[in-house]
Amino acid sequence: MYVVESDEHDSLVASAGVVYDDGPPLVIGMWVAPEMRRRGLATALLKAVIASCQANGDVTLRLDVAVGNDAAIALYRNLGFVDTGLLHADEHRPDLIELEMERALM
Repeated sequence: MYVVESDEHDSLVASAGVVYDDGPPLVIGMWVAPEMRRRGLATALLKAVIASCQANGDVTLRLDVAVGNDAAIALYRNLGFVDTGLLHADEHRPDLIELEMERALM
């Protein structure tokens, strides 16, 4: 997992992780504190995740994003992720519908 901490307060300001299960690696826990958004932290984290997965020899990277989270979807598209067309209901929050996106790493 990649984590960025605030130098001044030693508190978590952004995070992203990757899990491996049956398919390609999946980005999880992508989060930036509201007061730290629009500063490039999410882009930097995702670029680090992409580089790590490429170094690992992975060929595809996936993530799920809440339908309607247009800012996050735009960020992911700018980093080369495309919609797979698959939608998922979150098992812990059935009211939350997520769009699957993926990015080729080669």
